[in-house]
Amino acid sequence: MNCDAERPDDAKLQDSSAASVGDEAMETNVESTIDGATAECEDDAAAEQRRQILDTVAASEGFFKHQQRGEPDLTYEEKREIAEKTLDGNVPLFLQRYAKFLYREDAAYFEALRRVDYEVDFHVREIERRSRRGSSRELSVQTKNRRYEALERLKTGGEYFSDKEMRRRNPLLFEQMIGRYMTEKEKLDLDKMDFSTLTFSGLLMEHIDRNEVTSLRRQQQDLEEATFEESDSDSEEEECEDDAPPVSATEKRLLRNEFMNTMYESFLSGKDKDYDYESVDNNADFDSLQTRQHDEEEKYFDAEEPEILDTVT
Repeated sequence: MNCDAERPDDAKLQDSSAASVGDEAMETNVESTIDGATAECEDDAAAEQRRQILDTVAASEGFFKHQQRGEPDLTYEEKREIAEKTLDGNVPLFLQRYAKFLYREDAAYFEALRRVDYEVDFHVREIERRSRRGSSRELSVQTKNRRYEALERLKTGGEYFSDKEMRRRNPLLFEQMIGRYMTEKEKLDLDKMDFSTLTFSGLLMEHIDRNEVTSLRRQQQDLEEATFEESDSDSEEEECEDDAPPVSATEKRLLRNEFMNTMYESFLSGKDKDYDYESVDNNADFDSLQTRQHDEEEKYFDAEEPEILDTVT
């Protein structure tokens, strides 16, 4: 009888033990589910980051492969496929070619590899260094608005978007789209100096600037020609460069508009390396009048203390 009386307690212990095992199993399943979901989210984030990197590179003017002269330009899809193969097979080479086109948000994708590869770390540092000059994929609305306001001011005043200054910043593109179609008089006017007010130091700086423009154009040209296999002699290349095809006044105007839009976009996206973007991005003076009025109104109402009304009971 006593043994029979103890059986319910044994059964309770067994039930309790089984319940405990069940709870542990449930906790393990929950933890596994959470870990799996977290890993899946991380994989999705990495995949999205990888997609953005490849999209950025495919849309860039980077080097993808050697081509014969006359061969059609690579399509966006072809560039993306080449970039993806390079990223999968040789990350240091990928960064060597394309790091200059990437943004600070992209640096995190290479974080694990930079710890064990000096070359990867070097290129990622370059990405981060450029990011301090405002090279971000997603600029804030405020920054975009301030840069646009600065652009409008530069367009209507000063020399920043004059032919001479734009040629200094991008001499090869200027020559390809504007310079080669200029008349001799237009070229002379562009290079003309006002000697009546020119000092010796000013003349020296003008000479240095011209040398820098020439040097930069050669560098740009070498980089452009690196995408092609040399199949013609140097003299033939120079002859092709000198013989600009005749264009109509309408075509010249369209080319100039395209060039100007390219220079405007370069400024807005933070690619003008000699421009002090911090003086614009962190400067409320470049907020529009409407924005400033709105901010002043908010400050006024925030500063007002609520009036306390006495109530008669």
